[in-house]
Amino acid sequence: MSDGAVRTRAARVLVVEDAPDLRALYVTWLLGHGYDVDEASDGRRAWERIRARRPDVVLLDLGLPTIDGQRVATWLRLDRQRRAPAVIVITGQLEPDAIQAARDAGVDAVLFKPCGEAEITEAIEAQLARIAHADARTGSSTA
Repeated sequence: MSDGAVRTRAARVLVVEDAPDLRALYVTWLLGHGYDVDEASDGRRAWERIRARRPDVVLLDLGLPTIDGQRVATWLRLDRQRRAPAVIVITGQLEPDAIQAARDAGVDAVLFKPCGEAEITEAIEAQLARIAHADARTGSSTA
């Protein structure tokens, strides 16, 4: 948990990764840190899980089957019915155009594969702290 943050429930994290071994690894790491973790293997399932579970943070691979990660991120930013979760892209795509397109889609952070447990959890905690700070300013809550 981030510096001095108080949560009344475990933060919800959706892991969206089409590689089963990587997805299982990320889920195991995050469960070990006390997060409420859900998972999806493609963009369509990710969108369904986001609408059903309303995660606080989405770890999102860009290269997904059915609907790519950039499109999922764009849809999240355009969905005005609810506050969009923080989006952390985890990608093996190193092309500057792909990274810029992700940033243009409104992602909050980009991590490059391979990335480790500490790097992922630090990125999640940074986004949760940003959300908590924004909630404190507006008087809303994610609890």
